[in-house]
Amino acid sequence: MIRPILAFIFLAACGAGKISNLEDQLEAEVIALNQTVKQLKIEAANCSDGSSDTIYSDLTQIFKGTEIGVTRDRGVTLITIPVSHLFADAYSLRFREEAQMSLDLLATALNLHPRHGIIVEGHTNDRLLPTNLVRRFGSHLDLSFQYAAAVMQQLSEDYDVDENRFTVAARGMWDPVASNDITSGQDRNQRVAVHIFRTPDP
Repeated sequence: MIRPILAFIFLAACGAGKISNLEDQLEAEVIALNQTVKQLKIEAANCSDGSSDTIYSDLTQIFKGTEIGVTRDRGVTLITIPVSHLFADAYSLRFREEAQMSLDLLATALNLHPRHGIIVEGHTNDRLLPTNLVRRFGSHLDLSFQYAAAVMQQLSEDYDVDENRFTVAARGMWDPVASNDITSGQDRNQRVAVHIFRTPDP
């Protein structure tokens, strides 16, 4: 009871201008605290041990024995899909039949976990773009964005994954996972990475 009385006396002793400044300061601190709490919730969700997050184990079973990779790091499930699995021609952006089946399975898992956010990230190797396609794609960054956007659009439009869950990103040739000096390394680098992470409860 003493503390509220002291606060009242303090406020009464201050001028109106000081009270207004104090209110502004307190409002700013409340906003900052709310942002901190939101960030901590996100970090807590992503740093969980996964015991209550089954999407990783679901996807591991779904894609076991295929060329699609499933890994997990700090609460984020990563699906790595080679561009050669998605498209018969790396520049056509027409999906192969095998890719349709894979995306259908991925979408089924995503729809079973509607509270998860999704980042679809495109990657290329460092091969020179064919001259006749430079005008269409412009650069490796543009091409990698087209890979990611095509996957996101397919998951959203054909398999009913909520488009509001997606972020589309492009890394071009600047995040290789293998050497670009050999063909097998170039093939590994040309990929779409799907990052799946839990979002905090509202």
